[in-house]
Amino acid sequence: MKRLHTLLTTLLLSALSATAPAQLQFNLVSTDGSAYPDISVVFEAKDAAGNSIIQYQPGDFTVVENGIPRPVKSVSCPPPVTPPVSITFTFDVSFSMSIDDRLANLQDASTQLVSDMSYPPAASAVTSFDDDSRILTPYTSNKADILSTIAGLTASGGGTDFQGAFLDAVTGAIDVTKNRSGDKYIVF
Repeated sequence: MKRLHTLLTTLLLSALSATAPAQLQFNLVSTDGSAYPDISVVFEAKDAAGNSIIQYQPGDFTVVENGIPRPVKSVSCPPPVTPPVSITFTFDVSFSMSIDDRLANLQDASTQLVSDMSYPPAASAVTSFDDDSRILTPYTSNKADILSTIAGLTASGGGTDFQGAFLDAVTGAIDVTKNRSGDKYIVF
């Protein structure tokens, strides 16, 4: 076990020293030495902005055992996986949303969330409300359709019917979301 700890410490320090100026966040998730001398290490690396770094190569790491350099056979970085999730985006498009770029800010945040997710397995619907609620895009895993709908939102001159936005029997966010698979969320 001491040998495994020494190897892992060397691996970690090597990776950190190569990228320390970039404010790397390096998280050792798990290790497996059951197939020694082959050792598996699961880690997560993020840059200063919190974005995952997945472009590592075996040459980016150095492993030394008792002063003897050992080969790093492979580094694999699978893409992040979005679990099966259903998200209903419910936008207030009433007159008040035209003030101070409120709607634009919501569109930017929602666009970022959709862009960061994997469709499928994720699926989303887009609803909006003012005096009335409506389904703009029914549930889909087509990321382009979701992003297009969000980009096309504009504030109306209407009022704000929160009750209908959530409770309308056909177009309310709760009804639209309730029978979906996976984890269910309403982003309001």
